[in-house]
Amino acid sequence: MDIFIDSNMLYTDPFFKSINNKLLLTLAKKYEVNIYLSEVVLQEILNNHSKLMNELYSKISKVNSELNNLIKMSDNIEPKNDASFHQKSLTDYYQGLIDKETIKIIKTNNKLMPELVNRSIKRIKPFSKNKEEFRDAIIWLSYVEYVKKNDIKDAIFITNNIKDFSDPNDKTKVHPDLLKDSDAFTIYLSAKNLFENIEYLKLLKKSHEKESWLSMQDLNVIQNRLKGTLEKDYFDIIYYEISYFAENYVNPSQLFTGIFDYTYLEAFGGTLTHFEIDMSEVIDDSLIFYGRIFFEINMEFYERNPLYELGDEEYFHLGSRTGYFQVGCNIETDENLEVNNLELERPTFKPTQVSVDYSESIPF
Repeated sequence: MDIFIDSNMLYTDPFFKSINNKLLLTLAKKYEVNIYLSEVVLQEILNNHSKLMNELYSKISKVNSELNNLIKMSDNIEPKNDASFHQKSLTDYYQGLIDKETIKIIKTNNKLMPELVNRSIKRIKPFSKNKEEFRDAIIWLSYVEYVKKNDIKDAIFITNNIKDFSDPNDKTKVHPDLLKDSDAFTIYLSAKNLFENIEYLKLLKKSHEKESWLSMQDLNVIQNRLKGTLEKDYFDIIYYEISYFAENYVNPSQLFTGIFDYTYLEAFGGTLTHFEIDMSEVIDDSLIFYGRIFFEINMEFYERNPLYELGDEEYFHLGSRTGYFQVGCNIETDENLEVNNLELERPTFKPTQVSVDYSESIPF
């Protein structure tokens, strides 16, 4: 998704602090969302910030002067004007975004100058009868040139300057004069307006909100909650998978040494001892937890009597052991941690051997 920004979006929020502006920047860092600023837009943001800061410090100075008239001379307050410091802070902030490629700067092509002059003379949008300004035209033509050069078919332009950029009959559409330059752009008045109208961004916003919520949760609380759900609602499924694996794939020699051939085992009951989360992520509306289920199975081992004759016991009891199993799993839940889906991987088994005393087990 390619988003082109006009400077008026960030005039009063140059650090992307508002909820939706901050979210837009976050999505650009994590997802396939590209944010573009014309170098004219960036310069305007910096200039406007400097202007606003100086105006505010001037107000502070005036208020301070009035305040000092009401207090003793020794208590006079002298506020420090840090406008230049904050200006450098903003410049460094944008340089950091540029270096990390969170935003991309589109430079102005000097070859656009003849077209700018032509539009100014003929009052072609974004020029108008009441306004001769190169700024809007430079921004627009720079963005148009970029989308054409990079074959971008579906671009978003965030601007609240509907007078110069929008169709008079539909502010979400580009002005007919500008459509002659490119039909790739759709206009949105703000980041909030953008999130309200594009389904893909709605989903990303939900995902981000869930990720933020998830990052603030106590992992142990979630693990215990999910363990309880697995025991209550999914125990039989888990037990079947593990017991089937135990009876068909566990070699008794992994538990007993010195045994003969033709040994088999039977599983009879088990316990889900604990559950651990290794990783989590948000996909669309779901929370996905990747983890491991630890399970103990009670197992009875039997071996065929090597001296078997008709009328004898064909199998004798070799021993009882507890088998320790681990099962990787993917658990899909909603935001209330209600499990919607459980996927189990192939179980693994931890061998623990003991010797067999046949004098106690073989029936003679």
